[in-house]
Amino acid sequence: MKKNTFLAILWIALLAGCTPKTQTDSEVMVLRGATAFDGNGGVVANSLILVREGKIASIGGPDTDIPDNAREVDLTGKFIAPGLVDAHVHFAQTGFFDGRPDALDLRDTLDYAVLQSRLQRNPERYYEAYLRSGITAVYDVGGYPWSIALQDSAEDNPNAPHVAAAGPLLSPVPDEMLAAINTPGQKQLVNLSSPEFGRQAVRQNSSLGATGIKIWQIALDDAAFMESLRAVADEVEKWDNTLIVHATDLDQAKEALRLGTKVLVHSVDDQAVDEEFINLARQAEVVYCPTLVVLRGYYNAFKALGGETWWVDPNNVVDAETR
Repeated sequence: MKKNTFLAILWIALLAGCTPKTQTDSEVMVLRGATAFDGNGGVVANSLILVREGKIASIGGPDTDIPDNAREVDLTGKFIAPGLVDAHVHFAQTGFFDGRPDALDLRDTLDYAVLQSRLQRNPERYYEAYLRSGITAVYDVGGYPWSIALQDSAEDNPNAPHVAAAGPLLSPVPDEMLAAINTPGQKQLVNLSSPEFGRQAVRQNSSLGATGIKIWQIALDDAAFMESLRAVADEVEKWDNTLIVHATDLDQAKEALRLGTKVLVHSVDDQAVDEEFINLARQAEVVYCPTLVVLRGYYNAFKALGGETWWVDPNNVVDAETR
């Protein structure tokens, strides 16, 4: 199990309009003349990038030695930068209420089950939007079981970003209250009802290849849930997987860190974080993934209900049916 699949930083070259100088049968290619950003604050003007067998071997200036048989590509006036990683996506959502009926239930006019079937069959609707935005890797931190399979299918698709996925989320919320965002055939959110159920969920999702086990909220005052959550954390460690927790309250976030979570999604927003939280986060070497656009997204979704077009889509990659 690869814990840090979702942390890989992947390079992309913006090659549109480029003309190769020479053609050979070599597997060595030189990208010459672009301004290269190394992702750590460094900039190489008039760079020379050596690519062997499809992977970047070296990055240097124009005086860098290159093999005699290398194929050269002139990128003068262009830019090369690391691909961005979107560490919090959901392939089962659309950015509108059709994909999130718990926020606003429009199922009387928008068939949620049909939507989920369509999203499962057509994940490529989002792939181009990611790539055209400079995003070459995404992490689906909670969704239907089918999202886990996207990890392999996307890896074999040159027109898709690299995908990591956690699969169904475990929650203290009762199943009947989660029904609005599940479909009759599959569940993306399930009630963590017992320690054994939690262990079974970890085993099942890990066996499917999930690169994370996601907890959606922590009920600190529910002794039975906390016992189940400790069992989940223990099983996650046994499977060498990664514990991910959605915790927006400081007390919940601290408990998540004590349990060994490696990823905290959204932000602590009920109060300012304190020294104890910072120390726990450092000890756990946690990845803290803050909320940047969720509230704005809901605001824009409500504006769209009124017929207002707020998005800018010069490449026409917004999902046509959601549009």
